[in-house]
Amino acid sequence: MKNRSELFNMFCSFCAEIKIQFNISVRTLRSDNAKEYFSHPFDSMSENGILHQSSCVDTPPQNGVAERKNRHLLEVARALIFQMKVPKQFWADAISTACFLINCMPSSVLAGEIPYSTLFPSRPLFPIEPRIFGSTCFVRDVRPLVSKLDLKCLKCVFLGYSRLQKGYRCYSPILGRYLISADVTFFETIPFFPESNVYGCEGKENNILVYTVTTPVSPIPTRPPITQVYTRRTQHTDSHPPPALRLQIRVLIYLLLFEKVKDNVLIQSLHSLHTNICLLLCGVSLLL
Repeated sequence: MKNRSELFNMFCSFCAEIKIQFNISVRTLRSDNAKEYFSHPFDSMSENGILHQSSCVDTPPQNGVAERKNRHLLEVARALIFQMKVPKQFWADAISTACFLINCMPSSVLAGEIPYSTLFPSRPLFPIEPRIFGSTCFVRDVRPLVSKLDLKCLKCVFLGYSRLQKGYRCYSPILGRYLISADVTFFETIPFFPESNVYGCEGKENNILVYTVTTPVSPIPTRPPITQVYTRRTQHTDSHPPPALRLQIRVLIYLLLFEKVKDNVLIQSLHSLHTNICLLLCGVSLLL
């Protein structure tokens, strides 16, 4: 369906298929309040006995079965697209393949039964061997214009299964169309689309499917340059004697000059003081 105006024709085709294949008639159509469901062609459903039920405005939980199934299909299709880097222009093929895979898996609604096996108990679950969606494959080229010296295969991308034929549905970028064939060689570990064309066609990158997490980096503070150099202080030795010794020297000089020293004990102390002064002066001269 390329336009919403085709919805009524699609619904009529669905009702006819259900009637012929399973001998069951559609009794009720439940939808939301989209305008295409309330167009003039849908008014004729009441003539065929089909009831049209709609949910209240802005109340999607009342149509919860359809909403949950749409989410299930979308999540599986998104996984198929991400796994092999398939561009989003092939979203319809991803949805169709997701529907095929879901119908071939056990369902909790059916108590672990497989929907496809429930509808067709005598048919095999997979008419053909399942393959990886979006992988590289080579389809045999059966065109009449291919000569004996030309290549016998076309490089394609696998995009699902045919509903009406027992074959694989592959897309050839060289021919620009889909090929359905059972004579296909698969390279399932090799994605068809390179990394540069992951999220768009012809190198156009789409940010809707890209989840980028950026962590802010705090700037590292830089140390200020060293502008002051510390040097060791020079030690200055004091060549002058201490004040107490200086006073004793003055007394000694005074007594010697005026020759008033008569006591022997005082004379001996003066001589010892003189000796200490000499040793002190020698030590000062060595330090200098």
